[in-house]
Amino acid sequence: MLVKLSMANNSITGQIPVNIGDFRSLEFLDLSNNLFSSSLPPGVGKLASLRNLSLAGNNFSGSIPDSISGLSSIQSLDLSHNSFSGVVPVSLTRLNSLVFLNMSSNRFMKKIPRGFELISSLQVLDLHGNMFDGRLDGEFFLLTNASHVDFSGNMLGGSSSGKLLPGISDSVKYLNLSGNQLTGSLLSGTELRLFSSLKVLDLSYNQLSGELPGFDFAYELQVLKLSNNMFTGFVPNDLLKGDSLLLNELDLSGNNLSGKEF
Repeated sequence: MLVKLSMANNSITGQIPVNIGDFRSLEFLDLSNNLFSSSLPPGVGKLASLRNLSLAGNNFSGSIPDSISGLSSIQSLDLSHNSFSGVVPVSLTRLNSLVFLNMSSNRFMKKIPRGFELISSLQVLDLHGNMFDGRLDGEFFLLTNASHVDFSGNMLGGSSSGKLLPGISDSVKYLNLSGNQLTGSLLSGTELRLFSSLKVLDLSYNQLSGELPGFDFAYELQVLKLSNNMFTGFVPNDLLKGDSLLLNELDLSGNNLSGKEF
């Protein structure tokens, strides 16, 4: 019985056969970097033993079928760099074994469905380069166990509380929200210590404004990118001391900051 099938990095055209679900013993399927097209057949949901599925780098289109919830053993799912579109089905948030989910560089739209924060095993959630809109889901950021979260290059706004985010789980180490439509200040109340566990924070290319916080509380922060916003005021001394933070990359370009040379 076939357990592992890899046809990656070829020039294979056509569609995934509608009877793909007949290969029920498959645990690993890699069709990445080919020329497959058309939509994903509902039969893919019958692959209950599948743990790793990569369709990245093809020309797949259409929406994700609800039957994808049948991938009950899936741990790694990579749908990136295709032309998938439409709304992400809520059924995707019921894949309780997921560790890695990459849906970047597609044409998914409307709101990111709620429920990803309930997948306790999820470590990487990459949705960058789509057309998601609506507000950031504060509950996701508070409860997620993911360490790598990339929502960059969408059309997302701030949370409904009026703050950028009400809180961020200590699990999150990499957070990229660049290239969205985030507004407001980083200096509103409890937000000051939001980023205390982060190692990488990218909020560049948004519409954030006001003065910059000192970030003296961000003991783990190594990369901070705040370029191309509308920040004003002085550059906080804590960001420039060099010995008080672990920062090895700081980008404040393209703002309205002022102050003395350092």
